[in-house]
Amino acid sequence: MSLARTCTKSFVFGYLIEILPSFVSLVLKVLKHKARCSDLRFLTQKLNGNISKFFVVLFGGYQLLKQRLRPYIPDSRKRTQIASITSSCVSLAFIHPSQRMDIAMFLAVRSADAYVRFHHKQFKIPTLLKQMTPALLFQLSCWQIMYSWFYYPTTLPNQYNKWISKMADMDSSLIRYLRQVKSGEITVGLSGDPTYLMESAQKLGLPPSMGDFRLGPIHLTLVQSGIQGTWDYIRHVWKKGFLSSLRIYVPVHVLSTILFKLKRIKSPKQFVDSVRIALLGAMQSSSFLATFISLCWAPILVYRRLLPSTKDGPLQQNLASFLCGLSIFIEKPSRRKEMALYVFPKALESFATQRVPHWILNLPLLSPLTSFVLFAGSMSYLLSTYELDSDACPRMAHQLFPLFLEK
Repeated sequence: MSLARTCTKSFVFGYLIEILPSFVSLVLKVLKHKARCSDLRFLTQKLNGNISKFFVVLFGGYQLLKQRLRPYIPDSRKRTQIASITSSCVSLAFIHPSQRMDIAMFLAVRSADAYVRFHHKQFKIPTLLKQMTPALLFQLSCWQIMYSWFYYPTTLPNQYNKWISKMADMDSSLIRYLRQVKSGEITVGLSGDPTYLMESAQKLGLPPSMGDFRLGPIHLTLVQSGIQGTWDYIRHVWKKGFLSSLRIYVPVHVLSTILFKLKRIKSPKQFVDSVRIALLGAMQSSSFLATFISLCWAPILVYRRLLPSTKDGPLQQNLASFLCGLSIFIEKPSRRKEMALYVFPKALESFATQRVPHWILNLPLLSPLTSFVLFAGSMSYLLSTYELDSDACPRMAHQLFPLFLEK
């Protein structure tokens, strides 16, 4: 593949990633008949986006360096490593500093997974453990992330907090109440200012006394947003979560089909089958997320239903955070690992922020150097395995790299 073609494909791919959130927002506005011509401005505004530059420098720079280094470094492996490390370091500079570690960890866990999977015979990992590891890793990661969302939100990125809050659809006053109970700011049955919960009860048409925690634990009906039956509310949460998830997963699955499977579609029947598979995949993923949300609510509500006099505390939230990850079994086995590898870096970062002394995390050069070293090392390993040891290359790289590079 020529250098110009690699750069063009890299730019287009980055541009599509840049415009995707705005495009999804535009589609939703069109469906609601609220779209305006000015909403199309993002198509030109994103032409100078950093993500496009990142991909151009990463893959275009890699290919250029490989060609230039050929006369000086005959060894193909060394040439690949030098070119990939250099292009990775330069390309990462185009990413905002707050996002560099996210991208570096994203690649690092996939590189580690690829290495362990390729060398698993040496490690003698039992087959059952290997099959269950993605689900276990996902559940433990979600346990950490969701518990952090309840009680340590500052250890998670703002985007995570906003997205979880939106999908969980839990009233902000309830979150505030739970955090104040854990921190000791209020004592259920004794002291504190319940005004904000009493106002929430009034907004739902409920007696204000239902939110007065000085009288005891707040009423379950207030927790359930005014819906009387616990199982009725859980069904309501699942249905609402499913419909909200469809808006996310339909574009994701359709775009994935366009990017990675379009070349294999050679007839109208194959096109229809691909769209059908994409829509079924979107429904399956939406069911997973709806179940995740429901499992986050169910332990809290059932616990309160069975033990109504129990004071609110971290136990219910801990149980909910632990159980919600079981929803991963709704997803296909092939997607479980990808999802586990996606959430694990954030869970690890949140755990480290809570447990590692702050003076270590705040060292001036630690975070910048770590992100560049992790990203460059991981990309070097992935490109080397793709070019030279194809069996050790992860599925993600097999799908992505051929878009820009030729062996």
